[in-house]
Amino acid sequence: MPTRHSRDTRVKRFTQRYIAYTVDGQHQRLPLLHIRLIGNTDSFTTMALVDSGATVNFVPPELAEAVGLQKVRENELAEGAGGTFMNDIYKFEVQLLRKSDVMYSLVGEAHVPKDEGRIPFVILGREGIFDVYDITFRERKQCISLKPASGSSDQC
Repeated sequence: MPTRHSRDTRVKRFTQRYIAYTVDGQHQRLPLLHIRLIGNTDSFTTMALVDSGATVNFVPPELAEAVGLQKVRENELAEGAGGTFMNDIYKFEVQLLRKSDVMYSLVGEAHVPKDEGRIPFVILGREGIFDVYDITFRERKQCISLKPASGSSDQC
């Protein structure tokens, strides 16, 4: 099932400052977006990493279970910076949030690792969000800019 956007929510332009947090005493700033993960039984507001190096979306297993995501396939391998690991594939919906405003709704599939603790938060990979947004990471300003994809033949 290819990832697609919801028909009732227009793609809206927005900018988000990198979100800061501390892990083991080290200060980190990453392109994290506020999201609402929506499942069959519940929804949960959290953060998602926009990862241009990920080809697919990932959801931690504890979040998939908490909101009641629906499993569609089992036992698919994924390879990442942490090595190769086994996943189940679930249908999911994610709303990108700016304050309380829904900026975009992404509906599709996500890999859910079989091992808890494999990923720390939702990861939005190139499948889906990069299809509808032109995304600019501005490291010096520590912000991420998302604008609706132009669809024009930009020269690259």
